[in-house]
Amino acid sequence: MSQPTQTTLQCSHCGAPNPVTLHRVIDVQSEPNAKAALLGGRLNAFQCQNCGQTNTVSTPLLYHDADKELLIAFVPMDVAMRQPGQNEEKIIGELMNELTKSLPKESFRAYMFNPKRALTMQGLIEQVMEADGVTPEMLAEQKQRVTLLQRLLEAQSEEVLLQLIQENDEAIDESFFQTLVLMAQRALQEGQQQVAGGLIGVQQLLLEHSTYGKELAQAQEEQEAVIQEVMQDINDLGDQPQRSDFLDLLLKYRDEPDRVQALVGLARPAMDYDFFVEFGEYISKAPADERDALETLRDEVRELTNAVDQQSRSVMQQKVQFLQILLNSADYEGMLRENMEIVDENFLAVLTANIQ
Repeated sequence: MSQPTQTTLQCSHCGAPNPVTLHRVIDVQSEPNAKAALLGGRLNAFQCQNCGQTNTVSTPLLYHDADKELLIAFVPMDVAMRQPGQNEEKIIGELMNELTKSLPKESFRAYMFNPKRALTMQGLIEQVMEADGVTPEMLAEQKQRVTLLQRLLEAQSEEVLLQLIQENDEAIDESFFQTLVLMAQRALQEGQQQVAGGLIGVQQLLLEHSTYGKELAQAQEEQEAVIQEVMQDINDLGDQPQRSDFLDLLLKYRDEPDRVQALVGLARPAMDYDFFVEFGEYISKAPADERDALETLRDEVRELTNAVDQQSRSVMQQKVQFLQILLNSADYEGMLRENMEIVDENFLAVLTANIQ
């Protein structure tokens, strides 16, 4: 595996030095996180610790995905010009040497002797996404969503914003909301608090005024009502409920997926290894004609517990990232006031762990 380079670069905005990790070669099988960073626009980029400006570093890159037999080389036009005696072919040859040194000879394939080329970093990303099954049409649709979001974000008044929502109501769907959330998360990670706050404000107006937003808000209200009812059922179990009590509750909800999901979310700690052992014993004693349905329910609960755990890890990661941004901010008190909604029990737990 080609090792990334650690270096120090100046911020293009304020000139402050920053430690930077640069990748010249990405081998997806050994560095899946690097692929995620590439697609998220975070690869070979850094946020200035002094002013918060995001800087993108112009550097050659070789992308390799053996499973898809995909090899793409990108050499920025200005790189060869900055380096006397270098040209694109020579730079690509050096990148290929870095890659092949880390691969066993038996893994060499014909495609590796003729890498595809990308004229821009965006072009490389689009080739990667196309290999993942993302069509040019899908990319075009995503660009349209981002463009519309930017228009909403830049609206000069709430009246103009509401007019834009009305005019583009059909384009505001589940994918649009997902794009909005991802953009807000990325803005927060990059320290762009004003942008993140603006997107959250747009999201609230979309929930109130777009057709899909109203449907989503209604569904959220119904889900909240279910959660409250399940919470009451859990409270009725008493101060020291046993695993068997939660199993009885789960079996009571077996034909109500929303309640099953709510129960797993609220009582995840109770659904440990011993819980599933007990569930398995219950299935073995159940009538034969019920076992398949019970096993399916058990599998669904396992998947839900995994999803809850993944979500918890994601939430904690976001809290850690916000804490890092906060500590690096010149006005951490102002940033904290602007993002009080992020300060919850999880954030305080992260803060306490770092203090200790």
